[in-house]
Amino acid sequence: MTGMIRNISWLTLGNVTVKPVWFVFMTFVCWRALGGREYGVMVAALALAIVVVNLVNLGTSEFSVREVARNRDDASLYFSNFFLLRGVTTVLGLMLVVVIGFFLGYRDGDMVALIFAGCYAVAQSLTSLCHAYYHAFETFKYEAVSVIVEKLLTVGLASTLLFVEGRAAWVLAGLAIGMLLTMSGNMVWLSRRFAKLQPSLFDRGFLRQALPQALPLGLAGVFVLLYYRTGSVLVEALAGEVPAGQYGLAYRFMEALIFLPTLVVAVFLPRLSRLFGDRDYTQFRHLLGRGSGFLGSSSVVIALALTLAAPAIIRFIDPTPEAAPAVLALQILVWSFPFSSLAYLLVTALTAMNEQTSLAWMLGLAAAFNIALNAALIPAYSLYGACVATLVTQGLLVLVMTWRYLKATTEETPEAADLERQSDTALTSSG
Repeated sequence: MTGMIRNISWLTLGNVTVKPVWFVFMTFVCWRALGGREYGVMVAALALAIVVVNLVNLGTSEFSVREVARNRDDASLYFSNFFLLRGVTTVLGLMLVVVIGFFLGYRDGDMVALIFAGCYAVAQSLTSLCHAYYHAFETFKYEAVSVIVEKLLTVGLASTLLFVEGRAAWVLAGLAIGMLLTMSGNMVWLSRRFAKLQPSLFDRGFLRQALPQALPLGLAGVFVLLYYRTGSVLVEALAGEVPAGQYGLAYRFMEALIFLPTLVVAVFLPRLSRLFGDRDYTQFRHLLGRGSGFLGSSSVVIALALTLAAPAIIRFIDPTPEAAPAVLALQILVWSFPFSSLAYLLVTALTAMNEQTSLAWMLGLAAAFNIALNAALIPAYSLYGACVATLVTQGLLVLVMTWRYLKATTEETPEAADLERQSDTALTSSG
């Protein structure tokens, strides 16, 4: 437990050092400098690019953490295969972003903004794969350094270009360049310390056996992105750029808050994976219970505080009537945070338990339900419809995942664990 606390402390240090700077820049600075329409273009382009590019991640990050945490000697094999594969698939994803953007009506400066958002998403995807190996080795101090460098580069370059030209495309260009530099640094550092990038290790046979196990995790990740990101895209498409900007302003607070559960689950996944692999189910349940208690209680307190402070916060960012609708949007959205926190932990537990297939099904149904609910509510209630859709879907998802976790723990037997272990051993041996 001491090691987990140390790792959470490192991640907290990295995020607390620079995330406030990122938050202030992406909310206060960008809203003031860009205005409602351009800000709406920026948040919608980022949401679209991140969703589409991550469609082709194929679950390789989560799968790497789980498998390398159990057998670190194979880190170079996993990294070499998955980094090269993701490099190809994310470029294809970038091309798909441009095609989708064209059919959605992106033209001229808006299309340029979308292309830069796609480049940012590609670099972010490859950087997150590097971070997965820090997680697997439980050396989170390197991710903390990476996060600090990333935010300094992205905010610094985006701020410079923003004040050269107050357009969404220029901001996204700065973000893309900063993230590409971060990705390059992580790739070099990881190759030197933990997992070497060796093209000679690329093995189609390995991928043929690994990808079927990773794909359900990839689908689960895609469905999570669809759930969290399509709100901005649909608000812009169904209500316009200004409501999308107002929704994006409120949603920035959710993105800032979500760092708390992501810090916890990043540390929990390798530890839970090892406990499950060692069939130490008592410690597994004990650790999950402590995490649930901490995240549940702290997130409710934060949600209540933000509900009360929302009017003052939005007025401080922008006292004009253009930003006023973001107040109620934030007050609705913030109550999805406690559910989101528990959902992150349940996703992590089910991933560690090799429940990736059932997890993909649950998240897929949640994403479809969320999109349908958004489509039904946004035309009538504008950005508030998207907020309600997020809250309702998140609550239902937590209930379903809790049911599946309880069912899986009662079904788990030593024989089933042995079969999973034999499957993992066969995969490693094939590499």
